[in-house]
Amino acid sequence: MMNTKAWDQAGVRARLRTATVGIAGLGGLGSNVAVALARSGVGRLILVDCDRVEESNLNRQQYVRADVGRLKTEALVEYLRRIDPETHLEAHAVRLTPDNIPQVFAAASIVAECLDWAETKAMFVRTCLETLAPRGVKVVAVSGLAGWGPANAITTHAVSPYFAMAGDLQTDVRTTPVLLASRVGIAALHEAHQIIRWILEEQ
Repeated sequence: MMNTKAWDQAGVRARLRTATVGIAGLGGLGSNVAVALARSGVGRLILVDCDRVEESNLNRQQYVRADVGRLKTEALVEYLRRIDPETHLEAHAVRLTPDNIPQVFAAASIVAECLDWAETKAMFVRTCLETLAPRGVKVVAVSGLAGWGPANAITTHAVSPYFAMAGDLQTDVRTTPVLLASRVGIAALHEAHQIIRWILEEQ
């Protein structure tokens, strides 16, 4: 565990600047994770999403009405550059598959799963644990953020030294088809904070 007393603000910022984090999916989870990491000073972000901004996204994602129709990668990169022009941003407007995941995230030391559907999430996590974790890459994912249940039900669970899961592990968007900015944002910040803790070697 990191001795936090031995670190000052400059030391923490310097460590965060050396990190490369991949974010798979730039919707309600991924766009919020990216903003939190950029504001925290993470030096390099690999941003991946093949979708365009839709009006229905605006209730929980880091986009504005003028972004509707734009690629999420394009709109988010523009916003993040306004937050911190020194953050290195690498964007891929591609659909992730087991074949391209290892290549797209080859430079990352940590990857955040921020995808929409259970089957896609499972594929992504499985591929990362099979191909990236043996290289030392850590993965944080989300399960359970739908509805308006208690905020404190969303926690971060350490599954293994290389895998953490945030969420309430219960609610499913297929049975509770409501996604709200507050609860999605809480889960996203759990992911972002787990990433920061890993970078700073607290656990």
